[in-house]
Amino acid sequence: MSSKTNSSVRTIYQSKQEQQDHQEQLSSSTTSPKQFCAYHVKHAFQSSDLNKLNQLRLDIDLDLSRPTCPRRYFTELPKHTNSSNANSTESTNLNQNIYIQQYTVPQPFVGQMIDTALKDWGLGHLQAIPKYRFLEYNEGGNMQPHQDGFSLHPVEGITSVATMLIYLSSCTKGGATALYEKPIKKIKKKKKRLTKKQRKEMERSISQPQQEQKDKEKDIDIEKEGTQVLEPKLIEAIQPVYNTALIFPHPWLHAGLPVVAGQPKICLRVDLCPKES
Repeated sequence: MSSKTNSSVRTIYQSKQEQQDHQEQLSSSTTSPKQFCAYHVKHAFQSSDLNKLNQLRLDIDLDLSRPTCPRRYFTELPKHTNSSNANSTESTNLNQNIYIQQYTVPQPFVGQMIDTALKDWGLGHLQAIPKYRFLEYNEGGNMQPHQDGFSLHPVEGITSVATMLIYLSSCTKGGATALYEKPIKKIKKKKKRLTKKQRKEMERSISQPQQEQKDKEKDIDIEKEGTQVLEPKLIEAIQPVYNTALIFPHPWLHAGLPVVAGQPKICLRVDLCPKES
């Protein structure tokens, strides 16, 4: 494994409250830290490791079954004992009974590369789940705002808490990963037209001059409370740059902005889970 890189790690928060909660957690002695923030890492890996990663990508067949973008799936878990070829692919069931062909890496290195980097970045409490996918967005490719689901470590049974994207291409325009604040629910006033009975009762309760004024106002309304989800505010749009990485908690709302012509967006998607103490 390559030696330590000269990486720079920047922290991104959804709110000042989460920043305060994170600082309090760092000063405590908790053994199970929560994922309060996102991390943007520059100069994430050694060039030799990235070369191996890109070569691995080209060795894996492209899967076109998903609507958002082409993908290449692989795992570093041992093959089943009844498998005759350790370098072959196997079918893996995703949700909704969608089966994919998942390549098995003959000589695993990706998990160790990522776990070593996480430790160097001060995030040694996290580890990679050994199931991965390359995402390859072409012109117009995008992902609408969403939250990521969790996965389970197939050996340790630990639930993932964060998503990691390792960018393997650069996009000077388009293709950014947009991070948003939490969606806010706001009580709003809804207007509802009065029924004939309600209107008559109101007419009886007001004086004649007032009645004349009300007659001019053809719509007599009452207010009714309701809820409305406001448009989320953008925290930051992270532009893909080769050899950078982005880590954010699964519940964070995020999106992949449309890719422009001639600048494909290629990244490795990794799920991270806490390390067993």
